[in-house]
Amino acid sequence: MRGKTARIVLLGSMLALAACQQGEGAGESRDMPPPDISPSVAVMPSPDLPDDQTTAEQKAAQEKAAADAGLPPTVQSRTRFTCADGSAIELRFFPEQGVAVLLRNGGSQELQAEPAGEAYRYRGDGVLVEGKDNSLNLTIGTTPDIACTAAAG
Repeated sequence: MRGKTARIVLLGSMLALAACQQGEGAGESRDMPPPDISPSVAVMPSPDLPDDQTTAEQKAAQEKAAADAGLPPTVQSRTRFTCADGSAIELRFFPEQGVAVLLRNGGSQELQAEPAGEAYRYRGDGVLVEGKDNSLNLTIGTTPDIACTAAAG
């Protein structure tokens, strides 16, 4: 029952947000800050769910709320990388917004796209990701670059 209540609260919040945005003009921007998804509460991952732990029912509710608000679906791609230091990271690319979200060590960080020719480069708050094709270099603060390669599968 607890999971059902959480889904109802989530859906209600999304519908309330959608209702607030319906009054905006057609040509106005709908820039919203990304939700804070930092791991403030310990959550046990379920092996039956995808990595983002979103159920098919939750995804359907999110898509319906966005459609009801007149928002187009968000285009994104995800790539998992294994790194030379033994860590694993995931980059979620949002090309229309010019951002990527780096997932590592249980947290997430939004990075802004920078011009990089045929490669890609994203930077944010002491983190730099530079890559091309299936490899990238991750720089965190003043530490040496960490070479990462896209994971198979």
